[in-house]
Amino acid sequence: MLGPRWSARAGGVERSPDPQDAILDRYAQAVDRFESAGGWGLEARIEAVQQGLGLGSIPSDQRFGLLSGGQKTRVMLGSLLIAEPTLILLDEPTNYLDLPALDWLESFVRSSSISMLIVSHDRRFLDATVTRILEIDPRTHRLRSFAGSYSDYAETRARERRQHQMAFQDQQDSIARTEEVVRKLDQQARSIEQGTINFHQRKIAKGIARRATVQKNRLEREMASEEHLERPESVKPIFLEGLVSAGLSDRRTLLSAAEVAVAPDGVPILGSVDLVVRGGDRIAIVGENGSGKTSLLRTLVGELEPADGSIYRSSALRIGYLNQELLQSGGVVETTVLDAIQNRDGRSATDARNLLAQFHFTGDAVFKRLRDLSAGERIRFELARMTAEGANLLMFDEPTSHLDLPAIEQLETALQTYDGAIIVVSHDRAFLDRVGFDRIYATRDGRLSLRNWEPESGSEE
Repeated sequence: MLGPRWSARAGGVERSPDPQDAILDRYAQAVDRFESAGGWGLEARIEAVQQGLGLGSIPSDQRFGLLSGGQKTRVMLGSLLIAEPTLILLDEPTNYLDLPALDWLESFVRSSSISMLIVSHDRRFLDATVTRILEIDPRTHRLRSFAGSYSDYAETRARERRQHQMAFQDQQDSIARTEEVVRKLDQQARSIEQGTINFHQRKIAKGIARRATVQKNRLEREMASEEHLERPESVKPIFLEGLVSAGLSDRRTLLSAAEVAVAPDGVPILGSVDLVVRGGDRIAIVGENGSGKTSLLRTLVGELEPADGSIYRSSALRIGYLNQELLQSGGVVETTVLDAIQNRDGRSATDARNLLAQFHFTGDAVFKRLRDLSAGERIRFELARMTAEGANLLMFDEPTSHLDLPAIEQLETALQTYDGAIIVVSHDRAFLDRVGFDRIYATRDGRLSLRNWEPESGSEE
């Protein structure tokens, strides 16, 4: 037992130093250092980041290696935000984030004083967070800077493309006029030379031919100069009219679920799901990560058996299904694009090439192996495959997560013009707004519920 210690000395009694006092002094000093270093604030930041990124339910002693891919991404993102460095580099930070986590991250980035360099295809996120856009030109590989948000950048680039197109057309018109002048001069000189042996007339013909040569040389110099404009690059759209067979774009029921329970690996995740899909329906499903969105799609497709309830699939139903894993890995298939389409229905190489050309696979591109396709190419191939199979219900699971912006815009254009049925799981708010959906469902608390969608904010009611 510790207690006061006394010692006798000449002139009186004096208290001896207590070891407990020294311990308390060191503890007080440690607390002071902890406070001055922002320790209490750090704990608050850790808790805020955990909750904001949807990591609050993960035990603190959970091993990192046992987390899912999405959880690992969010933990690594959270560690960066907590560290508060002077500069943060974020590469596609919105991948694997659900809508609540997206809203929180937007607020954090917008209010933070930390400088950030962000690589992202999430247009709504960029509009909400950035003040400058850096573009790497795919042709020249040079970096350009644009002030403002992504929408400001997109408007500026669209204006530049229009101006480039008009200037290119003016240049082509000028070239055509010069070539017409040269052609007429050449024709006039040949006509004179062939029609007379008169020395004076033939001399005039040589002068006319010389003028034509001067015009040709001038045109060649202009076309070789740096001021000569190249043809503007145009992104050819993809159209999906061929996906809907006659009579299948009406309102007949293609698929329905009644009191369905979803339980991957025997673990209940969604219950009492009621859903009817008719021809032409455009349905989006949103919700937090792990709430059952992907498992629901797999159950509707038939990859998972429902734990309860029933699913009706029309005899006319043909599903075109695109999942996340397919886009991430690209598969390890050695089959070429051309062979894969031919193998679907035994169509000729010519017919297969004609179909693939509609999805921008031309020339030697049809001989690419499936495992070598980029995510954007994989999307185009899958759409071609769905067309070959005559799909009348498209089901996409996070189709934009691994695409660049040109590929996303191609997919958006294709789906905007498609009049068949669509079910899409996505957290990409700009994509959901641009494609347009009749119904938005949310997976929450083990249920699938119809939700109102606010396009401008991306929030649910």
